[in-house]
Amino acid sequence: MSQREIPWPHAPLHQLTQSGTFIVTAATYNKEHCFRGAKRLAVLHRGLLKVAHDFNWRLEAWAAFSNHYHFIGHSPDAEAKNLSEMISTLHAKTAGWINRLDRTPGRQVWFSSLINIRGAQRAGLNGAPPRPWSMQSIDSI
Repeated sequence: MSQREIPWPHAPLHQLTQSGTFIVTAATYNKEHCFRGAKRLAVLHRGLLKVAHDFNWRLEAWAAFSNHYHFIGHSPDAEAKNLSEMISTLHAKTAGWINRLDRTPGRQVWFSSLINIRGAQRAGLNGAPPRPWSMQSIDSI
């Protein structure tokens, strides 16, 4: 996939709302640095942007690291009904790619499909004081 095919929300308008805005964090299994190196990290970064675009999420901010990523995004609906499918798709595609590269078929790359998630109000993004993180399985969202 070329750089030109990647949906890059350059300088997006930042309009955080209580409904439908989420902060998501996901980590690799045992915090292993599976995406260390420019090429590997670029695949995770592009994958996150592409999958978010494909699932109609509007990202406000994101960061990809060798063993985890974060994003703040607006769901296409207030309940984030497609978040589980979106994260599962990202994890399946990136795990498949990294395992082919490392010749480690079947290796667990992502941590049990658990993510940290909080809505904008709980995060304090709408002026309200922050509330604690909640840990949820993507299957329960």
